[in-house]
Amino acid sequence: MRQQLLELFHIALDAVHGQHAVHDYLQSGTSIQSDCIVVAIGKAAQAMASGCESALGENLVKGLLITKYHHAKPEELSDRWQIIESAHPIPDQQSLVAGQALLDFIQDEEHQHYPVLFLLSGGTSSLVEVLSHKHSHDVLQQVNTWLMASGLAIDQVNQIRKSLSQIKGGKLLHHLQNREVYALLISDVPGDHPHIIGSGLLFPYHGHYTEIDIPEWLAELIPGSDRTSNLADNYTVSHAVIASNRLAIESIKQAVEQADESTVYIHDEFLEGDATDRGRQLASYLVKDARPGIHIWGGETTVTLPDRPGRGGRNQHLALSAAIELKNNPHITLLAAGTDGTDGPTEDAGAIVDGGTLSRGELAGLDPERCLSNADSGSFLEASGDLISTGPTGTNVMDLVIAVKTG
Repeated sequence: MRQQLLELFHIALDAVHGQHAVHDYLQSGTSIQSDCIVVAIGKAAQAMASGCESALGENLVKGLLITKYHHAKPEELSDRWQIIESAHPIPDQQSLVAGQALLDFIQDEEHQHYPVLFLLSGGTSSLVEVLSHKHSHDVLQQVNTWLMASGLAIDQVNQIRKSLSQIKGGKLLHHLQNREVYALLISDVPGDHPHIIGSGLLFPYHGHYTEIDIPEWLAELIPGSDRTSNLADNYTVSHAVIASNRLAIESIKQAVEQADESTVYIHDEFLEGDATDRGRQLASYLVKDARPGIHIWGGETTVTLPDRPGRGGRNQHLALSAAIELKNNPHITLLAAGTDGTDGPTEDAGAIVDGGTLSRGELAGLDPERCLSNADSGSFLEASGDLISTGPTGTNVMDLVIAVKTG
């Protein structure tokens, strides 16, 4: 069952891989037919840039690639690309360097008469930033460290990020001077809304924001910040979402049905909320109510961190929580993993747990409940031998939970 889950996970990753998605879209007869400059930003930027270069050929005049540390592969691209690596999930000084490089690139006099093609994926919010002069790098890290521990949903996190940024929330349009702009997006957000992906560099949000309970020090940083922008009232950015969580899920269903191996149940509810609660709920459902077969959920849970968190991420947290409910159950195995190949600040994608997970971890002297309360699920799952490590995947479409029940 464990091998089957890993194979299904990799089928999903291949279906939403940035290189395939961009290449296929650009080769399908789109309106992008002339010479252009390209900006690729996000954890999937390397893969998207590769797909773009193979599809556009000499029509790609110059490119700027901004991605996470150790995700770039310069040897796979031509010398037309400028490459910058910066930090995720907490931005660093390089994120500000990348922000200035972005402005310099699109405002370069040699580039200004070309259309701009943006290739955007998850991670963009942290990897590139431009702040007002009154905010420092230290403020940027302080805010994002609090956001990562807050347990807020991604749209709420991005709402606060936009308030501090000079390019997010559609503000980058100020610097594009009514040029022809295209955007291809790999979605890592619920609903695949362009104004949320990467905090909406090109897409202002015209709706109503929810009120968020934030600490006083943070409220003082963003008093009177603009919550909506009218920048794009007369500015249309042609865009397409070319890969999403739903596409990844459908690819699993199709693969299983073609092999005629099992019955697949896609659970349409978006997986969100506290990772501990959701892990226990999913495991309880699988034990008590689920029919035998393969069950799939997609989404992104949250973890509220203690003052001194241990090792782990939301998928490891969910998996360990589920493992407690699955103790000694021989019929159910569950995978929870991030499609980008990382889980929180760790280099692990997530974990596969089963009825033996708890006993294996306890042999190392670890207590699962204590590890959960200390946000140290990764230590327990390393001891139990259940962590998944994929390295950079070339995509980022939130998280997948895949479970097999045999009886």
